[in-house]
Amino acid sequence: MNTTLNLSYQELEKIPDSVLEKFYLESLIIGDEFDIKDDFGHPQEYSDGDWKFLNKLKKLPSDLNQLKNLKNLDLRGNRLKKAVLTDFPKLEHINLERNELETIKLQDLPLLKSVNLSHNQFVKINIGGLPNLEHLKLYNCKLEKAQIQKMSNLVELNLRENRLNSISLKELPALKKVTLTRNLLEKIRLSGFESLEILNIKENRLKEIYLSDLPNLKELDISDNKVEVLHLKNLPSLTHLYCYNSKLKKLILEASELPKLTNLSISGNILIELKLQDFSELATIYCENNLVRKVKFQNLPKLTRLYFKNNHLTKFDWLENIPEITNLNVMGNYIENAEELVNLKSLKTLDIASNPLESLDFIKKMPQLESLYITSSAWKTTLIPEKFLGKYPYENSLEKIKKYFSSHE
Repeated sequence: MNTTLNLSYQELEKIPDSVLEKFYLESLIIGDEFDIKDDFGHPQEYSDGDWKFLNKLKKLPSDLNQLKNLKNLDLRGNRLKKAVLTDFPKLEHINLERNELETIKLQDLPLLKSVNLSHNQFVKINIGGLPNLEHLKLYNCKLEKAQIQKMSNLVELNLRENRLNSISLKELPALKKVTLTRNLLEKIRLSGFESLEILNIKENRLKEIYLSDLPNLKELDISDNKVEVLHLKNLPSLTHLYCYNSKLKKLILEASELPKLTNLSISGNILIELKLQDFSELATIYCENNLVRKVKFQNLPKLTRLYFKNNHLTKFDWLENIPEITNLNVMGNYIENAEELVNLKSLKTLDIASNPLESLDFIKKMPQLESLYITSSAWKTTLIPEKFLGKYPYENSLEKIKKYFSSHE
């Protein structure tokens, strides 16, 4: 018995009355149907150009509620303005993405696991009391107010690209991934979410961030906000911290509070100093396009990649405590003497372009170096002829410079 009815791409404006009740259906599809997956077999998001919008239903089929065995309902890409879905005892998946929905009611759906209501016209929404719901997508609507509550199994909530200036997640204890990107939030307070692993709140108006008792939070993105001082505490599982383009003036991070931090991205701020100590797992730091002139590193045994492009550094007196560096970018600083680089015995890739270097002799003492990116634009005097430099930023200059040195010994 065929339990799926697929009416995709049929240019339907209405489903005749009493048609659906003749079928024993577990899956009903009346919209754009996709099967686009990534390399791991997971469904991908679809771009605007993927949609055909051939079906144009303005109302739900009148006998839809007769389908008590329905497990999957897919009506994306229609013109529905209102949806009332109640008393479907076996329904597990609802997709109403890219309609014109202004109101919706979801009730008595005991097995419902996933709902996608993205790209609709909601201004406010109230969703709750769905005991088995795990995934809720409400991105790119016009939401100014969202009440999402009383769902003990919800693990993923996506509310990005709305107009929310506040949000409460108190009655969603199982959350693992929360996305609130591109809203109007000015402050956020999250505490006691023991399962939360990924929190993305970038591109808001955040000035205040209060996070506590998030024992499993691994990834935090607070970029593109207005946070001038960042002091994070008690995030024992955090590995990735992103806070770029956020007007950050002061960064206070303590290894005892973030013991598993491996990647730190703080580019595009107005930091004038960077102090980091005893981060035993920290491997990569992006601190480009700041005003940093003072650096203090101590006991960072796994730090291998460091990016300080476009800062105000004048010397390398902070290198002795990071001997394992393999990749270093200090392009666009004010460094004249690079002799201390010779102590970095593991350094493989160096970008030191656009610095007022007074000598290139340090290169002779770094036989392990594999890639060197350098320009003469900031040199006070010509150190070597321009023809011995690679075309920046893509061409490695190392071999040409070595040839120059060998021909002038």
